[in-house]
Amino acid sequence: NNKTDEDILYAMDSGVGHFIVDNHHELERVNRYAGEKGIKQKVLLRVTPGIDPHTLQAINTGRIDCQFGVPIETGQAARFVQAAVGMENLDVLGFHSHIGSQIFEAEPFCDAVDILLAFADEMRQALGFTVRVLNLGGGFGVRYQETDPMVDIPGNIKALSRNYQAYTKDDLVNGGDFTELCGIKVVDRGPYFYWTGAVKGSSAERWSSARTHGAYRGILGKVEVSNPQAEPLIYNWENDMNVLYRLPSGKGEVWFLNSWYYPGAYNFSYGTGVGPNSLGFVEDILKEMARRSRGTAYLTEKGADDPGDECKFVNWSYFPSTKEVILFNVDFEKAHTVDLHFGGKVKTLALPPNELVREKLWNVDSQKEVGEWSSRFSVCH
Repeated sequence: NNKTDEDILYAMDSGVGHFIVDNHHELERVNRYAGEKGIKQKVLLRVTPGIDPHTLQAINTGRIDCQFGVPIETGQAARFVQAAVGMENLDVLGFHSHIGSQIFEAEPFCDAVDILLAFADEMRQALGFTVRVLNLGGGFGVRYQETDPMVDIPGNIKALSRNYQAYTKDDLVNGGDFTELCGIKVVDRGPYFYWTGAVKGSSAERWSSARTHGAYRGILGKVEVSNPQAEPLIYNWENDMNVLYRLPSGKGEVWFLNSWYYPGAYNFSYGTGVGPNSLGFVEDILKEMARRSRGTAYLTEKGADDPGDECKFVNWSYFPSTKEVILFNVDFEKAHTVDLHFGGKVKTLALPPNELVREKLWNVDSQKEVGEWSSRFSVCH
């Protein structure tokens, strides 16, 4: 809050991602300066849900009479949104709220979510405005003294999850009907699922998640699949319902994760018999997408088909006009080795610590090298 004109102009000149706009005056200034610069500025509107989380008044920012944001309960926030979506130089992404810090219970956060979701739906019906981003602020308490209560993180997450577990198919994008996009329609909420595996005969059998992955406790959707080219990849072990489909769409493809939860919930496996931080099927999905959309040049681990830990230390760029690849080992202490693939050929590169490497590639048509390999020079530091 309290952004000066200089703050706003500096942020725009720096290409800031989005502003959190605190009041009407600030809204008008952001719109005016965006127009002068010929840009459409992304913004989030700060609204106050009227929550009193029983914290110190100095750090309680969710009350109606708080100096931050525009209150929902009084109708002022609705007028704030109406004004914002009518400004031609603004791209209103959604709402931001912050209910305070040093909060030791989950209930105020749950109440804030309920209020903001209801307000978002009200704005959709009244103005035709659909919220794309909902930024929920506030902080769980830090135990400064032994008498301060413990914060039950797993329990609070479970409490907060009630807000999206209660969704019906009517709350989904387009009412859950993705027939035009990929040939799948969600008809209802389905059962919980815990364990997943690869569908036999599918390309997912070579993924790490072909093994048992689980203890997710996710919720499936009941779906109708009308696309005969739909390929099921991952399924639920308990009832054979499919969790993941790959479907053609135009010149590309759609990956449909049949779950009520955010995909990040499945990035780690917590089942029995797996080691700490064992990756779930979302990691495999991302790797497969990267594999299928590879460009002319790409890196993998030495002797492998996929990137791995060594590749994490190598920044690189391919320049088609000169058929060169520039690679940089960002590790100041250790060398790292990767395979560079180009035109069906592979070259293993060992990059010394903190070294920039230029590789002249070969001619794809003749499979002859068109320059010297390993033109190296160290970074000054």
